[in-house]
Amino acid sequence: LRPAHLPLRLSYTLYYLFFFFSGYYIQEYSNKIKEMIRGWHVIVSWLMFFVIYLLFISVSNRLSISYRGGYSMIGTIALYLTAIYVTHQNNLKRWYIQLGSLCMGVYVFQQFILKMLYYQTYLPQITPEWVLPPIGFSIALLVSLILTYIIRLSKFGKKLL
Repeated sequence: LRPAHLPLRLSYTLYYLFFFFSGYYIQEYSNKIKEMIRGWHVIVSWLMFFVIYLLFISVSNRLSISYRGGYSMIGTIALYLTAIYVTHQNNLKRWYIQLGSLCMGVYVFQQFILKMLYYQTYLPQITPEWVLPPIGFSIALLVSLILTYIIRLSKFGKKLL
């Protein structure tokens, strides 16, 4: 929980500080993490995420709460463990590695695309609540990748993104 109403949006800074420090320490121990990760760690982390996500959805509808910190952190950990496991077990194709050059553009575009999808379309009204996040994620990722690829075709676009 973060203190509310601090000047200069410092309350948001305090909230994100935890994630920055977590990333720092995870990077510091990344080699150890890579060697420790097994397939069952990945499976258990995803099972935990889906169970907590579905429980949260059912409870939040009844209690009208909107805190998402718990399951989003578990989802991030599950995604991280999956990435570590897959890249440690397999030689990645060259095209897949080059796809990483589009990450900054995806980062820039995805928020705008998600806001447009959620607030400017009827997608939230016609989609069941439990399936909206994966659909939004898929659409935002695909559109962000396409836009970034197109922008990076120019010299200026490569420097920008």
